[in-house]
Amino acid sequence: MERRGWLLQESREGKNFWGEVAPFPGFAEGPRDWESRIQRWLAEGDPGVLGDSGAVGFGAWCLEQEIPFVVDAKSAGLIQGNGSVEDSLPDSSDQTWKVKIGVKDEREEISRLDRILTGAPAGTKIRLDANQRLTPQSTREWLEWMSDHPEVEFLEQPLPVGREGELLETFCEDAVRLALDESVVGLENLEKARAMEWPGWFVIKPSLFGSPEPLFSLPEELRRRVVVSSAFETGIGFAFVLRIASRLGQSGVAHGLGTRGSFGEDGLDGWSTASQYQGEVSAAFLEEIWNRAS
Repeated sequence: MERRGWLLQESREGKNFWGEVAPFPGFAEGPRDWESRIQRWLAEGDPGVLGDSGAVGFGAWCLEQEIPFVVDAKSAGLIQGNGSVEDSLPDSSDQTWKVKIGVKDEREEISRLDRILTGAPAGTKIRLDANQRLTPQSTREWLEWMSDHPEVEFLEQPLPVGREGELLETFCEDAVRLALDESVVGLENLEKARAMEWPGWFVIKPSLFGSPEPLFSLPEELRRRVVVSSAFETGIGFAFVLRIASRLGQSGVAHGLGTRGSFGEDGLDGWSTASQYQGEVSAAFLEEIWNRAS
């Protein structure tokens, strides 16, 4: 119901630069001393003390980015799994939708998806997000259902963190249609997944991952399997998430940027809910959000 973090501003050579430290409680708050690092940065004026890992590493990277910058990123829409939206999709072609599953009975969820897909516009793509709620058996059943539905791109994080090897061993070639999310929250986790030659997708939350520079140097074949996901940042942090998505983006691939409007109006957003984010992010835009917060 609430978000808590830091908005950062730094002045250099007559210009202002901004960043955000937006930890996600219970998900990826590291490093543990991130608040003391910010206090050291405030006292010493050295952004190097912030480091490059976790939420604070993302904030430090943001401060180094030249402003203005241009963004061009496509976003998937979001369908919650609680049945609070209609079982139909807007009439727009080439749209990607992320559907939350593992919330209700599996048969009920499959039936609902069948109804959604039956009336879906041509070109519609679907992603399933289980948020670690499935078992190996239910994962297999979803994959079997997906075999008849090529419009489903992948099934995201079916099993809890730490069971990535089990996913590979159990589902073998079918793992190409699985995605890791919570399992790749930081660079160390991503490197472990690469070491085991994970064949599927990677869903990366930049504002929790740390500095995104290692992502930009990934091999092209692997970058094609990276989807950028937002994580309830304010409009300042979201601007830099968009910049990362734009740099990593592949033509026609939608990122997971559907967190806008999740909180009540607090003046700290500035972005509309959209399927495409294009244009220039200016210093005036970031400063307006900063001024509202302060």
